[in-house]
Amino acid sequence: MSPNSQTPPAVPPACSADEATAARLQRTLELQRTRIRLLEEENASLAARLREQGIPVRTSSAIANELPAPRENPTQRDAALANLETAERQLAEELLGSHPIFLFFRTETRADVGRWFSRGRVAAAATDRDLVLFAAGPRPYAEAIPFTNLHRSLYNHVTGELILAPAREVRLTRIQISPADGYQLLAQIYQEPSNHA
Repeated sequence: MSPNSQTPPAVPPACSADEATAARLQRTLELQRTRIRLLEEENASLAARLREQGIPVRTSSAIANELPAPRENPTQRDAALANLETAERQLAEELLGSHPIFLFFRTETRADVGRWFSRGRVAAAATDRDLVLFAAGPRPYAEAIPFTNLHRSLYNHVTGELILAPAREVRLTRIQISPADGYQLLAQIYQEPSNHA
């Protein structure tokens, strides 16, 4: 080879096209998330101004008008907790305190509770103001999420999960339950705060 001849440029690896596509999609996703956040903030601001003017504003969920009626009478505590193991019942009593239970069921969701070979099955209870999720074990899982932090929740028919939104800083953001339980729980979440006050 002569000193004046140039070496051909290095051929980029085949994955660079995939990486470029992934980077482009990531940028698009971030732009869409930012746009959604800005629209939600603008929508909340507009809704607040309309309420100040005495104009009724629809709930943030389009399906809230299609839900079953929220349960207005609490279930019997002993009946609701009857099928729980001793450790689960103690955890439930501790978390629920004296709050009435309007809805109680076991989900198909499992959470890390400190066992080596299995995860604990999560139970859900709707009180007058919170969704309480728990699973017993050496390191119990327990969360009480106020309904006010769940005003954008929805049921996903494809996955069979109730998506808890915008529920920030919680360990579980989705629970796998039947459509009937999901819609009844949404009814409890979206009810007017004065229903049990």
